[in-house]
Amino acid sequence: MHRSLLLLLPITLGLTACAGANASPPATAGLPATVPATEAATTPHASSTAPPTSQAVTTTTALPPTAPAEAPTTTIDLASEMVTAVGTYIAARSACTAEPEACDVSTFVAPGSEMEAAWLDRFRDRVETQLYAVRQPVSNVVVEKALKLSADSAVVTICDIDGDWVMRSNDTPDREDDAVVNDLLAATRRELTFVRNEHGWLPTSTTQILQLPGAHTCGA
Repeated sequence: MHRSLLLLLPITLGLTACAGANASPPATAGLPATVPATEAATTPHASSTAPPTSQAVTTTTALPPTAPAEAPTTTIDLASEMVTAVGTYIAARSACTAEPEACDVSTFVAPGSEMEAAWLDRFRDRVETQLYAVRQPVSNVVVEKALKLSADSAVVTICDIDGDWVMRSNDTPDREDDAVVNDLLAATRRELTFVRNEHGWLPTSTTQILQLPGAHTCGA
C-alpha cells in the first residue's frame, strides 16, 4: 500500500499544572516549549549549571555521613511526563492518519478504551474509502493546562490546530495525482484523559470543548 511518512510535528506547550496534595494554595507551572512529535517525542529541558563545590572543612570529630533525602515526586515532574505523553500521542496519531491501513492504534491510545474503539472505526472507514491525511505546516497542538495530575492519571487540555489535507488515493504509486477531499482548517479545544500503564501514558477518552473553523488558535 502507501509508503510510511516520516513526521515532524512541532507541539507548542504551555502547561499549567495543579499543585501536589500538601501544597497550599495550589501552584501552577508554565512550561512553554516546542516538542518535535516524532515517534519518540522528547520533553523540553533547560540547561543547568552545576553549583560551585564547597571546600572541604577539617573537623576534630568525624560525623557519620548523612544519606541524601530522596527528592519527592512533584506535580512538575508529572507535568513533564505529560509533555512527552502528548507529543508521543500526536506523533503516532499523525502516522496512523497518514497510512491508515498500516496503523496500530495501540501505539497511541489505551487498549480497551473508548478512544481505541473510536479510532478503530475511523481507520476502518478510511481504508475502505481510500482516504489518508497529509500533514501541513499550519497544524499544531498546544498543551494549555493540566486540570488534574496524580501518579497514574492526568486530565490535559489541548488546542488541536488541524490543517491537514484529507486525500483520496487513486490507487497509483505516485500520490501526486490523488484528490484533495478536505483542506479546511479548524482549531479544536479538547480535554484528554490519560492513564499510565506498563506501556507509559496513553489517552483513554477525549471531550471536545469547542471548535473554531478557520482559526489558528483556540483563543483565551
